[in-house]
Amino acid sequence: ETSRVRDIQFNVQVPVDTFKLWFPPDSKVRDSIGGVHGKGFMDGDAAETYLRTLDPDRGMPPEIPAPKMYDEQADAKSQISTALIKTKKEHRRVLIQWGENRNAPCIAFYTLCQSDPDIYDILRSEYDVVFVDAGPKNKNVDLAKTYDANITGYPFLTIMDSNGKPVVNQPTDSFKARADKGQSTVVKVGYDKDKVLAFLKKNALAHLKAEDLLAVGLAEAKTSGKMVFLHFGGVGCGACYHLENWMAQPGVAAIFAKDFVEVKIDLGRSNGADVLLQKFSGSQDSGIPWYAFLDSDGKSIASSNSKNGNIGYPAGPDEIDHFRTMLKKAAKNITATDIQAVVESLKEEAKSLAH
Repeated sequence: ETSRVRDIQFNVQVPVDTFKLWFPPDSKVRDSIGGVHGKGFMDGDAAETYLRTLDPDRGMPPEIPAPKMYDEQADAKSQISTALIKTKKEHRRVLIQWGENRNAPCIAFYTLCQSDPDIYDILRSEYDVVFVDAGPKNKNVDLAKTYDANITGYPFLTIMDSNGKPVVNQPTDSFKARADKGQSTVVKVGYDKDKVLAFLKKNALAHLKAEDLLAVGLAEAKTSGKMVFLHFGGVGCGACYHLENWMAQPGVAAIFAKDFVEVKIDLGRSNGADVLLQKFSGSQDSGIPWYAFLDSDGKSIASSNSKNGNIGYPAGPDEIDHFRTMLKKAAKNITATDIQAVVESLKEEAKSLAH
């Protein structure tokens, strides 16, 4: 699945930063591109000409792997279902980007979203982004129609709530930069950052109060006869990411579901989260992830506070032992076999992280 540089001619130019990604990190070609061209865009002809100036004897440019934004082998329904599970827990929305790997507007839009810090941050914090492959023969277009998406060009965006209901379907042509007379200047400029950012801000969910999120979890726990697994995290926290992904594994999630209602509090997205964290952890600098098992009245049964401080994501032997002790102290329906399975799972995760 490769594409010649000269084939990138769709009336839209390729961002230089993206063009650079098609060379190995240690490539002299990659290192020299920015110095010659600066920031901007290159079409297929310009890219080919540039390669020839580097090596006049090279002839036709070699086959160069195109950047892979879309998993062409993925099951789109499964991708979306997985994202919906996460958004329900995280109180976010799903953003589907329909497109294809060889489509130059898709490449340009992707590059903007990855390179602009403001757009990158709002996507990371407010959305679970799903790239659904729709090419080269309108693959998954029928699936898009089930979400009322009338795709007229790529990339095309669909925003959904955590129940899978479409909130908005949006062609990206309106995000392209425009010249004074209104014609598109994407060939020279690309997508307008302000337009994209305004769209993402408009359709992001309002942040909820941390106390309200906990209250909902406690009410569910009281009704179901369970406890609350309260955990605090934040965007950009690697250990939080590991904890949440581990908890989401089917085997682990099934065990926790026997006794716990999960409540996630994001320090950056839940109003008053820092106050609630200090209330339960007893410290202003406990660090994250921090977590506790609460009874249905909100009383702490066990927490990640050990004699050496917050254990965070349990990866070390002492940390895993502390987590085992937490489970033993709180367990009602979770069995000793279940607890051992959780411990073994953590040990396996620790091994993979070490590599």
